[in-house]
Amino acid sequence: CISSAASDVYKRQALTASHGRSEYEIALDDIQEVQLLDQLPDGLRRVMGTAMDTVQKGQYTSAELGSLTLCLDPRTGPWLLVTTREETVYLLGSSAPEAAEEIAVSLGTLP
Repeated sequence: CISSAASDVYKRQALTASHGRSEYEIALDDIQEVQLLDQLPDGLRRVMGTAMDTVQKGQYTSAELGSLTLCLDPRTGPWLLVTTREETVYLLGSSAPEAAEEIAVSLGTLP
């Protein structure tokens, strides 16, 4: 779902994730925190959206994280946990395992 290559994130000044007709764009100025997760949170529950073996997108809840927006391939981590200044939480991933890590590095969350 992550559709912004690390080099494009700064060019567009936004982190973008999309799948099908759904697109999520987070302006870099709106990002408060980015974490790289090696495991998905336990107990993710779909509220509205898609839950398949190859894609999870839409509104979900988690006992650990509360309400969040997902756009990811649950088979392939790591995943980006992005919190905005308005406390909106996104969990984003890609079928390309290196995509999330490259973006995390470009945003300065990893050495």
